[in-house]
Amino acid sequence: MRKISIWWLVAAAVIIAAGIVTVRARASREQEGSGLTLLRLSELAAGGEENAAEIVRLVETDDSGDLHLHAAAINLLGELGSPEALPYLRHKFAEGPSVISDSAAVAIGTIGTGEAAKFLIDSLDNENNAFFAYACHGLSYCAKDEAREALDKAEKEAATEERRLVAQRALEMRKAQLAENSASGSEMSGNRDEE
Repeated sequence: MRKISIWWLVAAAVIIAAGIVTVRARASREQEGSGLTLLRLSELAAGGEENAAEIVRLVETDDSGDLHLHAAAINLLGELGSPEALPYLRHKFAEGPSVISDSAAVAIGTIGTGEAAKFLIDSLDNENNAFFAYACHGLSYCAKDEAREALDKAEKEAATEERRLVAQRALEMRKAQLAENSASGSEMSGNRDEE
């Protein structure tokens, strides 16, 4: 099982802090609903990658409409590193509201298999600037050399200044994450071997 990064813990703390106000109002609904809660997500995270299917099931059956809770679940799928979650994450990337699409892109990049990197690289061709930005953000979490090469190319061949700046920022984020992980002696998320 992979170590959960400090960023996941920080993100979870922020989500918990933001959600404290609505926890009581949601509590009765959750008892009757699907059971998707931050507490349940933390329990599943402790169980590791084999819980990815259960996380997907909980999000798919949740009717609370809490996009931030769904985004937290999607981020957790990336942190768990389960390649089996890729079809679900690709769907959420393409079909979700912006917070979900961006979270799915980051999760895909964090999983970081060749298949994941290829999906995000192919998504750089999307004419929609938002999806281009999501793909760049996801690639900034992917340790594959192809991710860096695709971001370099996107920056150099950008059709607009906005796209060039987005690709440039993703390269900077990727470089900072690699440096931070190197300094701490840990491996960058998304550096999974193909099976």
